[in-house]
Amino acid sequence: MHALALVAGKASTKDAIKANLKAVAAGGVEVEGYGVPGFRAAAERLKIGGDLDLDGVSGALDFDDNGDVKQAQYVTWKVKGGKLENQPTVLRFGFSN
Repeated sequence: MHALALVAGKASTKDAIKANLKAVAAGGVEVEGYGVPGFRAAAERLKIGGDLDLDGVSGALDFDDNGDVKQAQYVTWKVKGGKLENQPTVLRFGFSN
């Protein structure tokens, strides 16, 4: 998501991330896929002036008017027999009022 904020800002600076992170996270068209194909599709959409509503790997990520994360979602794993097991509990935390 940070890399797409840099693409949207057309600069490699912290200010480009700050100014564009909220814009690529909500309010536009959802882009399917993760990794290189998902990034490529999202970056191409930004380059032609498109707007994104990007979900991170952990789920939706939305920001309040101050730029703070509204809520976060965490998934826990347990190592059993040398392998990771996804735990059934997903923890959600709200940060903004």
